[in-house]
Amino acid sequence: MSNYFNNSDIEKVREAINIVDVVRDFVTLKQKRTGDWWGLCPFHHEKTSSFHVRSDQGMFHCFGCGKGGNAFGFLMEIEGVSFNEAVRMLAERAGIQLSEKQRSGKEEKEKNYRDQLYLINNLSESWFHNNLVRKDKSQEANKAYKYLIERGITDEIIKRYRLGLAGTGWDDLLQGVMKRSGCKAGVIADAGLALRRKDGSGYIDRFRGRIMFPIHNLSGKPIAFGGRVLDGVTPGDEPAKYVNTSETAIYHKGKNLYGLFNARDKIRRSGQAYLVEGYTDLLALIQADILNATASLGTALTQDQARLLKRFTPRVVIVYDSDLAGINAAKRAADTLTVAGLEVRIVMLPEGEDPDTMLRSGGSDLLQETLNNDLSFVQFHLQTSLPEGSEQTVGQAEKLNAARELLETIKNINDPIQRDMLLNEISENVGVRTEALYRSLERLRPGGYGQDDAVSMVKLRVPPENNAERDLISALLGHPELVEKYMTDIAGEHFKYPAFREIYLTLEGAFLRSEKIDIQSLPDNFTDPAVRAFIAEAVLFGEDVDMSTAEMEINGCINALRERDLREQSRKIEQQINRARKEGNPTRELMKELIEVQRQMRELGEG
Repeated sequence: MSNYFNNSDIEKVREAINIVDVVRDFVTLKQKRTGDWWGLCPFHHEKTSSFHVRSDQGMFHCFGCGKGGNAFGFLMEIEGVSFNEAVRMLAERAGIQLSEKQRSGKEEKEKNYRDQLYLINNLSESWFHNNLVRKDKSQEANKAYKYLIERGITDEIIKRYRLGLAGTGWDDLLQGVMKRSGCKAGVIADAGLALRRKDGSGYIDRFRGRIMFPIHNLSGKPIAFGGRVLDGVTPGDEPAKYVNTSETAIYHKGKNLYGLFNARDKIRRSGQAYLVEGYTDLLALIQADILNATASLGTALTQDQARLLKRFTPRVVIVYDSDLAGINAAKRAADTLTVAGLEVRIVMLPEGEDPDTMLRSGGSDLLQETLNNDLSFVQFHLQTSLPEGSEQTVGQAEKLNAARELLETIKNINDPIQRDMLLNEISENVGVRTEALYRSLERLRPGGYGQDDAVSMVKLRVPPENNAERDLISALLGHPELVEKYMTDIAGEHFKYPAFREIYLTLEGAFLRSEKIDIQSLPDNFTDPAVRAFIAEAVLFGEDVDMSTAEMEINGCINALRERDLREQSRKIEQQINRARKEGNPTRELMKELIEVQRQMRELGEG
């Protein structure tokens, strides 16, 4: 796999990184024994842990979907980045300076552009934050600071979430960032922090006179901002209560959640996440010492955001506003999270309240008590879909309509256990037998669930005639200390399957150079995820195979390959003999060759 970095630097990163620490940023892992960790796979929906990580081998592998590799490969899969980006991310994590090789002009341009966007956001975050917290505050900053403190947002929260203030000048931030970064105004506009003037003569600041909430990615880098209006400070020509960064090359609002970077460890440890709608609602929960909370970014919750939450927890508690818009938004979010395979609970706040107003009016005890009174997905949907009234006054037609609405969501769920649990709960609450609900569900989804329930496997498709090659390479990867012993008994021409030949030649190259075989780095030589997964699976499987068994496997595979080659050789000689006879040529030497090949085949069989 080509890379932009020196191999020695990549090796330094590999040695400095523990794959368990990397994976635990995305997956809740439990240790079974020293160096052996298991969790729910982040790449497909599952109820039972089949995702395996070995810290000593530096590998991961999922027995459910087949994905596997090393720490670089994990980041490539989970973050959708290239190998080089994965190296850079882990190098930054380890504090290792990378020496880069020559890039193509296009690659260099793209990298520089993204780097500029990150730099601009970082400088802007510091600019906004310093405006708010520095000792010689402006009059506007004093108002903003006082406003936050009066709402219970402490100095600690201001610092932890890097809250700030945008000045009221037309281009204060723009000029400051241009000076410090060397970036052009157009790139600052691309980052969502500047706007072109209406007359086209230049650029002005995107945010003016607003309290600023930086949005961080899972690496802790600021990638976007939300700005809240501040009475008496925000210019009158900017009436919107909130203004948010639009989509950029490094920020996609449907793939990020506010505060998740700060909360992910608490979410993982608690086993659930509170999901609120906005910045101040999240900070209200933080004030109440509810730290396992995150916020959507002002739009309908997306499948990407649901999958992001699922990396850290199996359970989400939705805490949206209690007005009609909030209830409808909670319904949509609950549907999305449920289809993603999460257990969903919903908190019904008192009418006219949100977490922030409840905290200020009743304190943290009242807020916590309210959060404890949550509803299941089915209970919430029925309660908000049925007309108000007693159990006796709500008619059968209304209940059936509410049940049908639920089925529209459940039809998209692939996990049969999750479907069964939800249908049973509907049956109990509506009074319809589960059999009838299943029949209705089948009509909504005529194709059934068989194919969609299957996990898309990342696996090499190996023809039967190449099984011995597969098993031989797998045994060598599981016990690389045996490579030296058997290398002289194997040759590259033994391998007809391209991936196995390439793996063998890599092992052979290290052997011929008298280098130690670095199994952990081996996946980095391959771009095909299925090959990387095969290597990881072989390495991890080898942990459970003793040396003598591995040797028996290797010897058996070598004999099988030799027999296959001899059989092919015999077939070719027989063809040559038949052709020689037809042409009237002598066959004596060919017969000698055939007899020798058959003798070798008998010896293999007897052995």
